Amino acid sequence: MQASWKFSGGVAKANLILSGTRILHRAWEFISQIKQSPRPISFAIRELPRFTILAFNSRSRPQDVLPNLESLVDSHPLSFLITKDNPSVALDSFPLSTFCSLLEHPDLKNKLKTVTAKNQPRLIVVGHAEGGTVAALFTLWLLKNRSSAALPLCITYGSPFIGNKGLQTAIGKMEQWKSQFWHVLSLDDPVISSCGFPPSENDSAELQFNPFGTYLLLSESGYACMDDPNSVIKLLRSADSAQTKPKDYGAMLQQLEQRTKYRKCNVQVTSSYDSLKVDLALQLQTLEIGYNQQGEDALLQAMEKRHRSEWKKPTHNSKKLNNMKMKMAQLEWFMKFCDKGGCNYYDFYKRSENFGRENVNVRTDIKIFLVDYWEKEVKKVENKPQTQDAQFRDRWLFGGNNYRRMVEPLHIAEYYKKGGTDYLNHREAHFAKLEGWEQADSAKKEKKGAAPMKEEPKGKSAPPNVTHDSCFWAHVEEAALKLPELEEGGEAKIRQELREFEDYVMKLVNDYWLSPDAFYEGSSFMVWWRRYWEMLQREEPDSDRDSRPFIVFMDKEGYRNYVKSAK
Repeated sequence: MQASWKFSGGVAKANLILSGTRILHRAWEFISQIKQSPRPISFAIRELPRFTILAFNSRSRPQDVLPNLESLVDSHPLSFLITKDNPSVALDSFPLSTFCSLLEHPDLKNKLKTVTAKNQPRLIVVGHAEGGTVAALFTLWLLKNRSSAALPLCITYGSPFIGNKGLQTAIGKMEQWKSQFWHVLSLDDPVISSCGFPPSENDSAELQFNPFGTYLLLSESGYACMDDPNSVIKLLRSADSAQTKPKDYGAMLQQLEQRTKYRKCNVQVTSSYDSLKVDLALQLQTLEIGYNQQGEDALLQAMEKRHRSEWKKPTHNSKKLNNMKMKMAQLEWFMKFCDKGGCNYYDFYKRSENFGRENVNVRTDIKIFLVDYWEKEVKKVENKPQTQDAQFRDRWLFGGNNYRRMVEPLHIAEYYKKGGTDYLNHREAHFAKLEGWEQADSAKKEKKGAAPMKEEPKGKSAPPNVTHDSCFWAHVEEAALKLPELEEGGEAKIRQELREFEDYVMKLVNDYWLSPDAFYEGSSFMVWWRRYWEMLQREEPDSDRDSRPFIVFMDKEGYRNYVKSAK
């Protein structure tokens, strides 16, 4: 049987966190200095050349105040953690109240604006015990409200859990977020007995306090690194937390760094005892948590099963991403094929029976795949714990709206070919979401003085033959449906709506956002124009027509120059 060379990464990660950096030591030294201050200090900031430390020193929890979950509401500063598929997010009310009061502290507000500004060193938010819980809450808030590209890092020492399963789920959805929390915890820290995690696995999941982030677990014999929440809970349940004396994490880190990192592993490696199991067993043995052999084997088996199940979960599939890019390239090829034949791809698709050419069926091979891919991508974004002003990276948003401008016209063609009307009120939700996010992103950038993300003319930043407004052809179809009413005399409302359509088209032309293939002879737009022009000539005087920019543009064949200049 061939060995499976997979690792949990705990051994290497623990070595890297503890020995590969002095951040843990510097953060603890700063916390210790704050605690020794003659006057109470809620927070303090230390600016260093490579990073800035923000430390919180919260008051101790009174003995009669037990951990209590408080559900987040829409008006709360951390409500962005609530999503459609994860509506129940609750936090410990004690640190939550401290966080909310400090958030309004004017001195802290001003300092946060400075240390989180662009081009500032990375911010490290730290705290011990209850101060660590406040530090974690502030880090969550900063992850959403930061202006710097560098993500803040949170380091806690001997801190209890702060939230329910909903909080764990919200953070777990964000790969970048969950790696920004380092929790240093000794297995004999008295905080374990009061941190609020469930005493048994049979408790209701909604009432449990759950860990998140990476845990550096310490014992007198060694240390290990865990980022699997279930494994952390199992280890802490087995830990001896009967001691009442607070832990000196500075001394523990110093001792562990100076001694040999791990004892020799006595696990016999066989073909059935692969590298993952050895890696997990090594971490359990170095902690020496007092298991008998049977108990250790049971825990090892549970941890191994958990890791393997996590690996089997679907993640961002690079194969699907590559397939999406390939389908977009095929669609662009189809558009160019239509353009060379003197036809726009909207009308070719609408009028064709097989929707394609040779072995490429645009509908079944391309459109259905792309719609399915981007519907799922939009749903992923909606379910992530982010607000509208921080939904995604520019590259993702640009790709999504590129797709929208290329594929939605095909969707519109199918809709009207089947006899549909009033498309804008029956539009697919993910198209509207992508457009709304792009508009919000452009407005935000304009407000900040940055250049908004726009489609440049002549396809400089988008494929050729793409109109900026992906619903352009729906407007054309609706204008065509109004012509019979206009021919029969038409109400003033119909005439006004058609004039609004004229203005709409001219705005696209003036902004250079209308694809030139709309003016190809035989296109749905030109068919509409010919009929509309005949009606205007019969019913409206020349003076009225000559005062309308769109009529002059079309009648004087200004569109021909527009088409030539675009090539």
